[in-house]
Amino acid sequence: MIFRAAILLAGAALGAEPLVTGFERFHAAKPTAEGGRLLYNELGCVNCHGGATGLPALRGPALATVNRQLFPDIREDMFISMAYCILDESNGKAVIARAGHDPALLYREETGKVELLRSPGLALGVDEGDVFERVTKDQEIELHQGDCLLFYTDGVREAVNSDDEEFGMERMSECFRNTAPLGAEAVLTRMQEELHQFTGEGPQMDDITLVAIEKKK
Repeated sequence: MIFRAAILLAGAALGAEPLVTGFERFHAAKPTAEGGRLLYNELGCVNCHGGATGLPALRGPALATVNRQLFPDIREDMFISMAYCILDESNGKAVIARAGHDPALLYREETGKVELLRSPGLALGVDEGDVFERVTKDQEIELHQGDCLLFYTDGVREAVNSDDEEFGMERMSECFRNTAPLGAEAVLTRMQEELHQFTGEGPQMDDITLVAIEKKK
């Protein structure tokens, strides 16, 4: 299997990239002054926060291998959170896993409801390998036309306003539910608008990254 080279974004961005047939993906990235990092791969999408770049889309034993390789170089006060999604155009299924990352949101067009995808997993570098490999599991879901996935960094839900109130999961989920029927691009556009309205002109405390994937046909 051949992967395209990953694309590294380091700056505010909003755009779409070629993806597997039947899916449409849009991304937005706004780092803090220190700079943020986001990795993509044409076969899947990798949302990597707080660690080294250059990782391809991974699944199964490969993710365990990455953890074992990183563990000796990570200090006790460090870890890497990561989420990935691999899309299969032949059957419309998605394989999702997360290593300590915030759970993805899934909008179901049939019901109009939003689900939280809590695939089990430890952050990279927390455990040498045995516990990580026992706990971290893939989650397979079937996507239908009109369904939409949303990946994000914790800088979205933890964004604060002038009263030190967080944007929170409830606001984010409600915004996603209301705009997902309009498509992945609309989700990111509206989410960024609501974040700006909520936070105002205050300083951005953490990286803000969003990846929306919509099942077309």
